[in-house]
Amino acid sequence: EMCIRDRANIPFKTLTQDREAFLLGAEEELKKTVIGQDHAIELAVSALQSEELGLNNLDFDDTPTASFLFVGLSGIGKTSLGKALGNLFFGEDSSLLISGKEYQTPERLNTLVGSSPAFIGPDKTPFLTKKLKENPKRVLIFDEIDKSPGLIDFLIRLCEEGGFTDMTNAKFIDCINALIVMTSNSGAEELEAALQSRGTSFDSQNPDEILKIITPALHKMFEAPFIGRSTVVPFLPVENEEVLRSIVLSHLEKRRVSLKNHRLRLTVNWNDSLVSHLISLGQGPTGIRPIAKFIKHNIINRLAHPILKKTIRQGAT
Repeated sequence: EMCIRDRANIPFKTLTQDREAFLLGAEEELKKTVIGQDHAIELAVSALQSEELGLNNLDFDDTPTASFLFVGLSGIGKTSLGKALGNLFFGEDSSLLISGKEYQTPERLNTLVGSSPAFIGPDKTPFLTKKLKENPKRVLIFDEIDKSPGLIDFLIRLCEEGGFTDMTNAKFIDCINALIVMTSNSGAEELEAALQSRGTSFDSQNPDEILKIITPALHKMFEAPFIGRSTVVPFLPVENEEVLRSIVLSHLEKRRVSLKNHRLRLTVNWNDSLVSHLISLGQGPTGIRPIAKFIKHNIINRLAHPILKKTIRQGAT
């Protein structure tokens, strides 16, 4: 079964050989999906391996499976790795993405985690309560948490207590079998400035140097106990052209397979000039996000009209 073990029921050292092989191969599987962030993948997988073996909490205390704080520049794979961890360890579509930008007010936060029935209505179940009841074994991705101080306060309690109290009915919602992934852009401005004015002593591909620049901003944004409760995972700037080329080709290949599996069985090819253009898009200040955006808007979406006009037919190249 592709999910983290139920820590309350499986004692230490009872992993099957298949499960051991899966855990040993998890790094390489994730590196096929999230390119250029090997260090982040290694940190995350080693933490999950230790958790599964019972090395972190030998008494299986009531805290989430693991909690990560992914930090670094915007658009370099933080959210993507969270989703990939969910797909690999818990199964397809097990990730739940919660954006800090959407929960900046107390009223919006109430709809997520609950408050008195007067705030959200007596017949409404808070969003997070509903999703965890549907499936308690999932990855909860709290994206850009620095945008919501209220969400940060909630996460401190969740990571410490292993769940939260739904105030609509005063029931405790268990999260001990969930994996918590939080992303933050705190320190991104300082890191961008360091990249722009770098000296010969600054190595942008050294995780320790990235953390050295980001950490002061993290401590301004988050209290020390909050940082201490999570594994802080630095993501490296994607600067190497060959890494960008691999990312571009991966995006294009996914689209090629998707179109081939479409009912029209379309075949797509691309030339070097497209690849070069997409590489250049990934070298901007918004990271690699423009690559997928360009492919969607300028390639995939442009197929719709000729398909409707029947100028592109089944099996076309």
